[in-house]
Amino acid sequence: MANNTEFIPAELTLASRFIEVHGSRMHYFELGEEQPVLFFHGNPVWSYIWRNIMPLVENSGRCIAFDLIGMGRSDKPDIDYTFHDHAKYVEGFIETLDLKDLILVLHDWGIALGLEYALRHPANVKAIAIIANGTRGLIEGVLTPLAKWNELDPQSAEMLKSFRDPGKGWKLLAEENIFINELLPLGALRGIGPEQIAFYNEPYKSPEERKAIWAWPQQIPVEGKPADMENVIMEVNRFIREARMPKLFIHGEPNGVGRGIPMVKWFMENVKNIEFRSVGQVGHYLQEDCPETIGSELNQWIKKLVR
Repeated sequence: MANNTEFIPAELTLASRFIEVHGSRMHYFELGEEQPVLFFHGNPVWSYIWRNIMPLVENSGRCIAFDLIGMGRSDKPDIDYTFHDHAKYVEGFIETLDLKDLILVLHDWGIALGLEYALRHPANVKAIAIIANGTRGLIEGVLTPLAKWNELDPQSAEMLKSFRDPGKGWKLLAEENIFINELLPLGALRGIGPEQIAFYNEPYKSPEERKAIWAWPQQIPVEGKPADMENVIMEVNRFIREARMPKLFIHGEPNGVGRGIPMVKWFMENVKNIEFRSVGQVGHYLQEDCPETIGSELNQWIKKLVR
């Protein structure tokens, strides 16, 4: 269970590495060797979020936490930053590093991206770990489309509509940077302090560098729009239900944003070959609430897989 006495260092001691993918540099951290363990982040963060977890897992494998294209220290080319753009660069990153028989560790939008990769490359995925608060909500990993706006609580629905408004959304997310400066600090129950927020802001110094942060809310399928994303989410939903590779769900107790069936209950009722580990009451960015607990659970599970 999560322990609020856990020390959460803000400093970053991992060394940056870069590789070229589709003509742009992608940034990553790497620790350990042999069994590849690939860590996916979501919005609006970057691989910094895994800084306190990777060192706890490195004795079980080759831990790699990378930055999605347009995010973190990866390059920010002039593209639309659709889900499909990100998926293309994820695939290119894995191919360029020649990563085989992967264990995927997924959070936030990284859940949908990682599952989409596994759907297309099942032979290259050994196992999947999902890290989430535990409630089906706006920011808990998109695994089912939202049929109606009222599936969200009114505050979340209004916020998402504002983010998707062509003028207002850019102003809020790119120019005013409210996702990092106002929403992210609330994303852990213990809070995310100024020192951490400074690190999260480090790669996003100008509105143009925040284009990917702005683009992600446009990708959430609500009432059938965008249609291509509704199809993607339905496909990954089917995949996670039917895939037989080992899975782990490290989750908090349901207290996240949104309405509907808690993710934990849905996973228990629908997903094959999965283990569950509760870390107690946490926020959405549970890596900032209980990294030692998450790292320990991941380490034990991976050791069982690779021994």
